[in-house]
Amino acid sequence: MEVGAPVSFDEELPRSSALECALGALGAEASLGLATLAHRKGLQIEHVESVVRAQLANPLVALGVVGETGDPGFERISITTFVTSPESEVAIQDLWEIAKSRAPLLHTFGRACALETKLEFVL
Repeated sequence: MEVGAPVSFDEELPRSSALECALGALGAEASLGLATLAHRKGLQIEHVESVVRAQLANPLVALGVVGETGDPGFERISITTFVTSPESEVAIQDLWEIAKSRAPLLHTFGRACALETKLEFVL
């Protein structure tokens, strides 16, 4: 995988920024962690997808704007995982809690900034 600039807000760039890769890894960990655990437990998931949103404390520092000071890091991250499954919502919610408890990136980022995770069922 080729990675572009550390931080960029230009949607036309041909490569993902390092920041986007980190957030993509969080989303993959959430989705694939749930799907893998369901597979191991013999539970069916038809579709799973995570949407990750993040807010930097001061993105202008990350972009190198002259005179800007402060923290360029993540202030908050929100991960919403959407799942379609014929299994009971309780069973999938239980798996979700286990998957989150085993997720190294979620734990690491959760110590660094406000981190919200949500599981939504799609019919």
